[in-house]
Amino acid sequence: MWELNIEPFWELLRIGGPIILILVVLSVVAFTISIVKLLQFSKAKLFSSSSAAVIADALEAMRQDNIEYAQQRLVSSKSPLSMVLQTVLGLRQQNAEEELLREEAERIANFHLAQLRRQLQTLEVIALISPLLGLLGTVIGMITAFQQLQQGGAVVDPKVLSGGIWEALLTTAAGLIVAIPATLMFNWFRGCTDSFQQLAEDVLTQTFTYSLYRSEGDSLQVVR
Repeated sequence: MWELNIEPFWELLRIGGPIILILVVLSVVAFTISIVKLLQFSKAKLFSSSSAAVIADALEAMRQDNIEYAQQRLVSSKSPLSMVLQTVLGLRQQNAEEELLREEAERIANFHLAQLRRQLQTLEVIALISPLLGLLGTVIGMITAFQQLQQGGAVVDPKVLSGGIWEALLTTAAGLIVAIPATLMFNWFRGCTDSFQQLAEDVLTQTFTYSLYRSEGDSLQVVR
């Protein structure tokens, strides 16, 4: 039967000291944030092409004054932009002023954008400080190694110096192991939120300017 051997892990913690322990904690935090954001983005349908198709259909229906069909299409989607458009259509039917309606739509869109960007700053900080912590651990380890070298006097065992350097470089490697995936995930998440912001701005603009296209017969399209 296969058994998990955790002795090497505890040995690395012992050799690396508190720096390794801090990096382990940061790696757990970064992993947790990544999983939570993936679930959140998936729930918001940021990866779904069908969500963009629903919004495009709703905008086209609005251009044709088919508000009922637009609402039906938006209800079928749970994406943040669909919720924004549902709010706009609902308030417009209540004869809300266009200026106030635009402000409310922008407020709701900004709220959803802020929710998507939550915790990303923490992931960015982890990506930035992990290599620095690794370097700090290396510097501390090198200082310790050279102190042992000095205490050895005239007769110095090369194993003492090489062993100290190996232990020192361990923290640098650990810092990079934490920083590289954290950096990749942060930049990918930021790209997703930037795309959402651009799409939201485009959709909101089309929501309040769709009447300009009625006479020309042009259909509005969602820019992806």
